Amino acid sequence: MGTLRRDEVRAELKLSPEQIEKLEALGEKTTEQSRELFAGMRDASPEEREQLMENVRTAGKKIREAAEAEVKTILTDEQIERLQQIEW
Repeated sequence: MGTLRRDEVRAELKLSPEQIEKLEALGEKTTEQSRELFAGMRDASPEEREQLMENVRTAGKKIREAAEAEVKTILTDEQIERLQQIEW
């Protein structure tokens, strides 16, 4: 998702204003979900932090997978292919 926030990548992919709007909304949603995962981390004991970090890893993976799936509904097949080339 981070790559899609860069203006030069958006230009290269020739994203429409509608696609940009959807991607920005998705980015805000995933950022908020990630913030929620870390809630309470500061005040947790070392043992609690260890468990919280395990939960963060598991939930974070699910958030990334869901975001990647949603990106595929926003971009065209050609844009997805070019994005993968850029990311490599």
